[in-house]
Amino acid sequence: MELLSRHSAAGYAALLASWYDILTATIDNSVNFRFNSQKPITVLGQLDLSPDLVIASVPSITSIQDLKGKTVMLVGGTQSHYQYLLNIKAPDGTPTYATILTYPFTAEGLSLPPGVGINVLAQASDFVNPFSSNAFTATTASVSNSTETAILTYFLTPMLEANQYLADIKHKYYTIKAIATQLNISSSVAEAEYAAATDPETGETALMQEGVLNVLLAFLPVSNSRKRLYPGRAN
Repeated sequence: MELLSRHSAAGYAALLASWYDILTATIDNSVNFRFNSQKPITVLGQLDLSPDLVIASVPSITSIQDLKGKTVMLVGGTQSHYQYLLNIKAPDGTPTYATILTYPFTAEGLSLPPGVGINVLAQASDFVNPFSSNAFTATTASVSNSTETAILTYFLTPMLEANQYLADIKHKYYTIKAIATQLNISSSVAEAEYAAATDPETGETALMQEGVLNVLLAFLPVSNSRKRLYPGRAN
């Protein structure tokens, strides 16, 4: 069974307790738990390189400077943050000003009329690019267990096949239709979502080791990062 957790610590605790076979979470958390907390976990593969990862705000906030003295939503799920941003307040009445959004919420928010949707104040790719985002993580022990490995392979194989389908331009028409149906959005918004998913630098089809290295550089001493990404190499 796969776990898509809304809370990193709880998700990794459940994975290590063998409640689930595989966890979908941001790779920076996996790196932090593995190298800084010495947790026995292994990243099996990347899902994307932060498509449409942005700092988004309510219409009245038009620059990063406007956020001075205001709060930015970071704790909780992205879907909730997106809804709170559109409502301009949280369920308890607290005003909302900005948060971090990613696919598919960025394109959805930008498709709304002015004064109703969101403003994009900055993109992650403006500062670090590429930067690996979501990844599939399992316990280290499961990788060397033939029974568990079969389960992981059974799950990851169709994910890889779907990625290859997405990367093939001849499937663009049907992919956009599928995105529109799945997210219940218009064709024009689905095209924007498709563009984000297939972006050559940040999309789901742009998987590369350099994105992992940039995550490692953010969490580990520079001298150790390449050694941990490429064990056995001198540099």
